[in-house]
Amino acid sequence: MDIKEYIASGILENYVLGTVSDQERQEVECMSHIYPELREELVLLQESIEQIALSNAVPPPAELKAKVMAAISKEPQVKEEGGKVIDLNQADNDSKPLNTWLSAAAVVLLVAVCSFFYLQNNQYIKLEQDLISTTNQAEELKEESTKLATEVEAIKAEKEAQLNLANILANENTARIALNGTEASPESRVIVFWNKESNEVLMQLENLPEPTQDQQYQLWAIVDGTPTDMGVFDYTTALNKIQQMPYKVEGAQAFAITLEPAGGSKEPTLSNMYVVGATS
Repeated sequence: MDIKEYIASGILENYVLGTVSDQERQEVECMSHIYPELREELVLLQESIEQIALSNAVPPPAELKAKVMAAISKEPQVKEEGGKVIDLNQADNDSKPLNTWLSAAAVVLLVAVCSFFYLQNNQYIKLEQDLISTTNQAEELKEESTKLATEVEAIKAEKEAQLNLANILANENTARIALNGTEASPESRVIVFWNKESNEVLMQLENLPEPTQDQQYQLWAIVDGTPTDMGVFDYTTALNKIQQMPYKVEGAQAFAITLEPAGGSKEPTLSNMYVVGATS
């Protein structure tokens, strides 16, 4: 059971004011014996109502006592053994002003109590709404912060990659190798940058026919007459941009690019060789 939700329902206030049903009254009394939090809340509510009653108490009119005493003095006195007896029916009639005043005071007290709990409930609702709003704002700030952190990491990674490319290109051990078009595509041209010390390979696509969606270009390094896979690349990404290939190679005598099915091939399709160039 959610104790906080039960307290917030207002049933305890109704219990203290005596406006609950018998079943609800039994329920509150039973629950207050089981949960100390409910018992403490009931005590606080009772004390609050007592304070409200005291602060809103209205003193009786000054002449009320005189009227009561005058009414009593007019009553016939009946003497019997053991003391005086007063006609109770007559006394009830004379006490009507007092009862009327007490009823009015009870109404004033009830209105004051209801007003108090109305204000308290509105304040509680406002605080709850403010808390929800603050929580939502915190979640939005957290999401924005996470998004910005991701963007910063992406920019940082891109910057490091560009710096690495610049270092490779500026290295004296990096060779610039032009791959010229074959009979299959005479106008094609690709530049390969190969660092003979770190064995890293960079590539810049200057001119190649756009492949179909089910095809990809694949770079090969020729080592001792054997083609070595250097990876496939995305045509749009590689166009007029220097990018680093995923594999390194040592002792390459030449580089070539073939057009293969999407995902690449284990062996190059020589009839689809578009560019080729020797390292020396």
